Amino acid sequence: MLFIRGSFPVCGVVSLQRWLSRLDGDNKPLRMLLCTLLIPLWLFGLALYAEAQTATAKIDYSPSTRVFRIEAADVSYLFGVNEHEQLQTLYWGSRLAANDKFPSARAVNGSSSFDPSVNATPQEFVAWGGGLYVVPDLKITFPDGNRDLVLGYLSHTISGNVLTVLLRDIQRNVFVTARYEIDAATGVLARSALIENKTNAPLTIEDASSATWNLPGDREYQLFYLTGRWAGEWNLQRQTIHPGKTVLESRRGSTGDEVNPWFAIARGNPQDEDSGNVWFGALGWSGSWQIAIEQNDERQVRVTGGFDPFDFSYRLASGESLQTPTFYGGYSQHGIGGASRLLHRFELATIVPQAPRARARPVLLQLVGGNRVRLG
Repeated sequence: MLFIRGSFPVCGVVSLQRWLSRLDGDNKPLRMLLCTLLIPLWLFGLALYAEAQTATAKIDYSPSTRVFRIEAADVSYLFGVNEHEQLQTLYWGSRLAANDKFPSARAVNGSSSFDPSVNATPQEFVAWGGGLYVVPDLKITFPDGNRDLVLGYLSHTISGNVLTVLLRDIQRNVFVTARYEIDAATGVLARSALIENKTNAPLTIEDASSATWNLPGDREYQLFYLTGRWAGEWNLQRQTIHPGKTVLESRRGSTGDEVNPWFAIARGNPQDEDSGNVWFGALGWSGSWQIAIEQNDERQVRVTGGFDPFDFSYRLASGESLQTPTFYGGYSQHGIGGASRLLHRFELATIVPQAPRARARPVLLQLVGGNRVRLG
């Protein structure tokens, strides 16, 4: 059995040739097997690198409608500032035509007087306050015992493929910078939040998430996630999403094989893994984490992820800030298989050590059998 973890350098053929020359000269079958496996991997990595250099992303803002439009590859992501100064999700899916227009965001009324608008409106980043009872992105206790926090839009900045939106509490100088970075080649969107205390006293953060992803209402969503144990990792689980909440989390202080900080949500019941609409995400954090998937009575789905609120308390002194982990999200119209390939492409081109410039990395071999390898 042979396990290979390799790199995709531009000069990889030369590096590969030198490495293969170290193999026992009489072991021609092993040499041929390695060539067969490694060269296609190198070519694949080189193609990813070339694509990443030529792809482009686009971020626009319409002052008249107050709508942000983020686009790359085959994906469009739109949100706007509504009449309550909330950041409201408008669209996330297949790339729209250039002439497709979206009206201004309007807060959604609850299904009854018992359901405040703040819970029905699909918000990008919402704090615990103003009657909120869904999972918040931020929950704070102030020195006077007040826990009400209502964030509103203040300003924004667009720089290349990065958008930052500044939010502020309606009463106190608590600021949140919501960051969006779109990957040009895959349309994967990286989101995070910077929480700043500019009041004159310390405060306690009880819950801090990176972002919330919102999906439109549908009765046929399927949730995919990964569980496992030692020597039995990466078991794919699938379940229908029903009204209520599903929690994926690790409380052990680190990530582990019990559950992976990744999710995918498919619409409907596709017949194979290469068809259908799939939204997916992964949390870039190695400590205790939580991803909460909620569906309301209108069948709208929201996914909130970040630090695990279990046994969490962070004292933020005046003038200090807290940066949340990055929550990556993507969309594929080619099923769970297409979503998996997109995330792998993104990781290879952006996350793994050779990014953003491809370079040689060690090749790890685990050989079981009587083969000999000359290392000197």
